[in-house]
Amino acid sequence: MKYNYMKPLIMLPGPTNIHEETLRSMQKPIINHRGKEFHDLYSNLQEKLKYVFQTDNDIFILSSSGTGGVEFGVINFIEKNDKVVVPVFGEFSERLYRAVLKICKQVIKIDYPYGTAPNYDDIKEIFDKYAQIDVFALVANETSTGVTAWDMEKMLKVSKDKGAINIVDSISILGGVDIPTDKWKIDVHITGSQKCLASPPGLALVSVSKDAIDKYDKNTEVYSSYFDLKPYMDFHLKKETPYTPAVPLFYALDTSLELIRNEGLYNVFNRHKKCSDLFYQHAHNIGLEIYPRNEDKSVTVIALKTPRGLKASEITKSIKENFNIDIAAGFGKIKEDIIRIGCMGIINDDMVEYTMEKLSFTIEKMQKL
Repeated sequence: MKYNYMKPLIMLPGPTNIHEETLRSMQKPIINHRGKEFHDLYSNLQEKLKYVFQTDNDIFILSSSGTGGVEFGVINFIEKNDKVVVPVFGEFSERLYRAVLKICKQVIKIDYPYGTAPNYDDIKEIFDKYAQIDVFALVANETSTGVTAWDMEKMLKVSKDKGAINIVDSISILGGVDIPTDKWKIDVHITGSQKCLASPPGLALVSVSKDAIDKYDKNTEVYSSYFDLKPYMDFHLKKETPYTPAVPLFYALDTSLELIRNEGLYNVFNRHKKCSDLFYQHAHNIGLEIYPRNEDKSVTVIALKTPRGLKASEITKSIKENFNIDIAAGFGKIKEDIIRIGCMGIINDDMVEYTMEKLSFTIEKMQKL
């Protein structure tokens, strides 16, 4: 699909560009969310989400941001006396750590320098050290640094072998890279609608395993009403959500998932990888350094070091004003040190080429000033 460059080109690490068919689907009439039409929509979404998550688990759809999905995972499946392991390697894994701290105090935080990912040896050492660990909580793709925990499958295996459940935030990567929920025994698997699924922001999607539900059943206190799992489970049986759903976003997600299914999941993964390789090759050609270690770099979030003498915020402002392209500066303590580009959703070669051509022009012009 050749992009219409009269419109803004959203090359952020979420939200991202949305197919016209997905946008049109939100114009459908509002329906009774306790009626048959919604039941049919809910059933369709379950089938399509299970395809993308690669799971037989039930998937709960929350009318919230991805952060709401993370909170849903933390409050339902972590108890105050649990011992929890959380690797921290960026702003969003730091947020996960802080969310866990609100529930329990026995949190083993493993800090990594920004630009690097958690590794299997460290996680195994922690699990070998402690007789009992209850939960392993991991951000799969750190959106703030463009880093992916590529040792994830092995880390999840050691956690399950030691009897822990795991909670995985895949918000900026699920649907762009092969992360098979059931094969890797992911207990609580979280994503958002607005990233690789190429749908509007506003929905969090959470796959929950039987092991996670068993742990929830033993949880004596859940510190939320809106995010408590029990009502979601009860209404799931009726093909409904417990609280009023964002119906237009459900329509949009249904269309986006259908587009993914029509393309084929592994074709979608291959397209993301091809486009990320093209991004990194262009970055090399114009002299931009990749921020993460090479072995840790993400497919879906391209993080590049800001050229010497320039500010990331000035680059993002200039390319927006001159070419109507949205890219992101860094986040948190590395705000001006990097620029971040989303390689997700309906990304294609044409978008990559156009973005990098205009980025190169923008930087070259700014360096001459």
